[in-house]
This record gives sequence, C-alpha cells and structure tokens, in this order.
Amino acid sequence: MSLWLLATFPEWKPHFTLLANAAANELMALRWLHFIFGIIWIGLLYFFNLVLTPSMKALEPGVRVKVYPVLMARAMAWFRWSAVVTVIVGMRYFFSLLISDARNSGNPGLALRWFGWWVLVWVVAYEGIYLLHCSFPPRESAIRCGCGRLGSAQS
Repeated sequence: MSLWLLATFPEWKPHFTLLANAAANELMALRWLHFIFGIIWIGLLYFFNLVLTPSMKALEPGVRVKVYPVLMARAMAWFRWSAVVTVIVGMRYFFSLLISDARNSGNPGLALRWFGWWVLVWVVAYEGIYLLHCSFPPRESAIRCGCGRLGSAQS
C-alpha cells in the first residue's frame, strides 16, 4: 500500500530532463557511453595484467587448462567489444564536436581538411617509422620493433 502511494505521489518528478536539442542529447549519450565502455575496457586490461596472469601462474597446469578457456572466452569478448564501442563512440563524439566547431568558425570544410591532415600524419609517421625499422634483416628488426622472427635460426 505504501509503495503504491509513493509511486503515485503527485509531486513525483524525475530529477533530470533531456535537452530540447537532439544534437546535444546525442553528445551527452555519446560521452556517457564512451566513458562507461572505456572504464570496462581499461578495467579488463588491468584485470588481465594484474590479476589473471599471476593467478594463472600459481595454478597447476591441469587446473589452468580447465579454467583458462572458460574464463577467457567471456572476458575477451567483453574486452574486445568494449574497446570497439569505446573507439567508435569516441570518434563519433570527437568528429561531431569537430564539425560543429568548424561550422561555427564559418569554414565547414575545415573539419574535412583537419581529418585529411590527421590521416596523412598517421600514415607517414606511424607506417613510415614502422616500415623503416622493419627494413633491417629479420633478427635486427625483431629486436627493434617486434616484427620478424625473434626465435629464428639465423644469427
């Protein structure tokens, strides 16, 4: 009876309201989704590195073989999907802000130009440096940047 009275109380109102602007509501939702899924992603990363790895080392090999696949199937699914959602939602949020800033500055093409420069710098810097370091013989490149065969028979 008291629960019904509480639920139908005439002054009961929610403590939040959405804005009239749909774009602002989208930005709020994107920010919260990015924040929540980012916490899940980083939390699982710390779980893997600080909890799971030392625990697996402490288990007997027979127990480890039984526990690891069951635990890792769900944990890695959450890890992958939280990473995907975090990145996609974050990029949508960032580019929404970038486009609105470019539009407010009076130059709508600025967002596309900035994105083009960002892609160019990423391709030149990241891929160029990676390819430069990996152009050494296999043994040296494996030591320098992780590509190639570290345990190869070549000396």
